[in-house]
Amino acid sequence: MDAQERSSHKECTAIIGEAYKNSIINGPRGEKTIPYWWSDEINDKRKQCMEARRGYTKMAKTNASEVEKLRASIKYKLTKKELRKLIRLSKREHWNKLCNDLNSDVWGDGYKIAVKSLKNFVPYDIPDKDKKEIAKKLFPCSSRARQDYRKRVDTVLPFTAIELTDAANNMKSGKASGPDGIPTEAIKETEKKKNLQTLQIT
Repeated sequence: MDAQERSSHKECTAIIGEAYKNSIINGPRGEKTIPYWWSDEINDKRKQCMEARRGYTKMAKTNASEVEKLRASIKYKLTKKELRKLIRLSKREHWNKLCNDLNSDVWGDGYKIAVKSLKNFVPYDIPDKDKKEIAKKLFPCSSRARQDYRKRVDTVLPFTAIELTDAANNMKSGKASGPDGIPTEAIKETEKKKNLQTLQIT
């Protein structure tokens, strides 16, 4: 194998390795998870690319003719190029889909991916003085602000029986109780048998 062939082989190997790293991501406990843009077509093409790479590597170590080595190298490069194209198109397609889905579901896959990417984000170190100023603006304590707050509270409509039923049905069983110490199962059972009485409590 001459210098040019070795360089081409290293380049191809690096590209496939990078594509593999981008496609298989370690989960929080070491398990393997796939990215949102992965597909069966990409998976099949990756297998073909890995097979072509093994064939090219094996061919380079044997006494095969230069023509056979060249064919194996070309096959590997073409398969690698097709794999990169599939990944690029799939990323673009799924990215556009995520952007469009944000209009209908703000808390959907786009939100989950963004939050997952920012889980290790270190927030800015804000001085205590600036924190107090921010808190004052967010939670004003003037008499006028309190009056505005009371007006907003007075305009809030009470819960309806249907809203109470929907809220109870959305509560998951088997979860830890809140500060009041009342388990979820008790709330759901009480709502079923004493809906109006429970509504008065809320």
